[in-house]
Amino acid sequence: AIVKTFERDVTFGIPGATRPGAIGLIVPPNLTTKENIDHLVMEIDIANATGKIADNFKWPTIGKPPERYPFTVTEAIHGSFPYDTKVMERELKTLDYFGFNNAIHKVVGSNTWLTKNNCYSQPDIEGMKVAAREIAAQFYKTGAKPENIAWIMQMDEPQGQPLEHIAQCPACTAAFREWLQQQKVPLADLGATSWDAVKPVVDGKVNPALYYYSQKFRVHALGKFLAIQHDIAAAAYGVNAPTSPNFSDGATYAANLYMMGIDYFDLLDSTSQSGDVQNALWSENWGNGDAGSQCTTYNVELMRSAAMKAKQTIGQYLITYYGRLPWDIKLNAVSQAARDVKVFDSFWYGPSWAGHEGGTPWRSSAWHSRPFNWYANAELTREFGGSEDLLYTAKKSPSPVGIIYSSSSDIWTVGLTTAFGFDRLFTWTALTHAQIPVDFLSEKTLAQDSLKNYRVLYLSGPNLAHAAADKLVKWVKDGGTLVITAGAAARDEYNRPQTTLDEILPGTRGEVVNFEGFVGASGYLGMLHPKESVSTADHNASLDVLCVKQSLTPKAGSEVLASYADTNPAYLSWKIGKGRVYQSGFLPGLSYIFPAITARKKLETEVGKINPTDIPDATKVVAPEALLRRTQGPWDYPAAVRDLITAPVRASDAHLPIVCDTPLVDAVLMESDKGA
Repeated sequence: AIVKTFERDVTFGIPGATRPGAIGLIVPPNLTTKENIDHLVMEIDIANATGKIADNFKWPTIGKPPERYPFTVTEAIHGSFPYDTKVMERELKTLDYFGFNNAIHKVVGSNTWLTKNNCYSQPDIEGMKVAAREIAAQFYKTGAKPENIAWIMQMDEPQGQPLEHIAQCPACTAAFREWLQQQKVPLADLGATSWDAVKPVVDGKVNPALYYYSQKFRVHALGKFLAIQHDIAAAAYGVNAPTSPNFSDGATYAANLYMMGIDYFDLLDSTSQSGDVQNALWSENWGNGDAGSQCTTYNVELMRSAAMKAKQTIGQYLITYYGRLPWDIKLNAVSQAARDVKVFDSFWYGPSWAGHEGGTPWRSSAWHSRPFNWYANAELTREFGGSEDLLYTAKKSPSPVGIIYSSSSDIWTVGLTTAFGFDRLFTWTALTHAQIPVDFLSEKTLAQDSLKNYRVLYLSGPNLAHAAADKLVKWVKDGGTLVITAGAAARDEYNRPQTTLDEILPGTRGEVVNFEGFVGASGYLGMLHPKESVSTADHNASLDVLCVKQSLTPKAGSEVLASYADTNPAYLSWKIGKGRVYQSGFLPGLSYIFPAITARKKLETEVGKINPTDIPDATKVVAPEALLRRTQGPWDYPAAVRDLITAPVRASDAHLPIVCDTPLVDAVLMESDKGA
């Protein structure tokens, strides 16, 4: 049967240069129900219905759309597809209400992800040059100017090359040897007597040193490949714009950079043939599986810290669809701008009838079809524009507190456990919740003795490069405060037992007991089962012990700050030289996040599943429901555990530029020539 008929006169182009255009017809899986017949529509029907809502929407009146600060949106309106001019005009009018500045700033491509034999060590340089020139020519044919380019995007979500490829590839083997010689790695460290015997390996069982460097080479090879592309794209476009692929924020899922072979710190040290360092890093705040969207700011903090030395530009996809809530969208944008993100792109707008992202139009998650998200997105652009005279040039102020990011620990725990990585992540969370600014420091930074501006450092994870451990001991004796968790730095970068830190620790360490394994995303930490508890000496705090436990035997002169349930010491402190060391036999970061996750899960069980779009006016629902409608993350963090984690900073001489009387406020000082 004929269930519906349409008549259209469709043109594409501008007056005087029009031609037949395309019709967008939305066809559901079958036409046997009224519901599906109602879904059988044309794109102009959706565009006009959405436009009517937009024309009558109460838009924000604060601030102004940004001009200097690149805040763009990914949409499917522009492009080569010959959409109906009437549809285009309607959709562009709707989009204009939001205030994005795509017309001023553009994210462009380079088309240079070209290799021979699918190998980063074999870049197709001539092919890259041709492809880059072609796409740059297309860009300039539109009348665009170099200053329009906010970013040159190389590709989406690359990873370090698999070890299986590197170990079997002659080109990678040759590049691996050359790189090790440039690093002046002694042959003796590699268990070899000649360079001909040095080859990448897949695991660390036979030759741990070669495995360590094989993992590091994954990052080096990618970094060099990216830097070559940067030079070619810069030559083609005639401008040295920030250039990077979009790196997945997958490192936050396991709090381990080597899960994907993307070590930001090593990556930004890689150079191209011309000697230019990679000039940018870009990621996204999906945070799928994370224990709250703040974990994606942790990813940005890592990028910012890696870029501190050479001042590379940081960019970010702000994920605004797929069930994202207005409050979380705004918090992500603001907290990540506070960590020096200087280019944002809102992803994914739609329209709901165009493109595969977000699903079919009648249940699309593109925020084009989610008016409850409109105000937050429109408010963001106006807030950024209204403050851009200060915000765009401002940088996060230097911090007196650092967290050591041990790539060695990541290399030796990847795929085995995520407990130590999440201890590091949620230690950062606790510090951030107490307005304590944090930098992440690589092992290379420690080894180069760049610690004079830091008063307190936190360390978690079983491995630490020997050279870094040596400098850490000296830094403590010279007056630094070190906070160290279960089993930290007990092994070196080659996974050999290491006793370097033993002399400065207030307790003699027993074996680390892994009583419950965990490999997964942080959102599932609530599935763990505490097997032990810790009480502070003043009985102000009781903590769950998760995943690992280590016995501590106090040395003479040390102070017991907390004990296990059997009264044995769990947390010690002492003064050594001019400095101080705090030592725990558990992972306090896990003790901080676990009750927060379980509190939210408990509330979800009591209230039931909440759809934030069911009741647009959240003020008319009871408080627990309002909280669930506001954010997808936890909020009921244990204050006593936070106090335990942050106490070493409070007791030190570290200057904190901002102190709030309310916890959980993400307050970050940024400074520029024009003010703070």
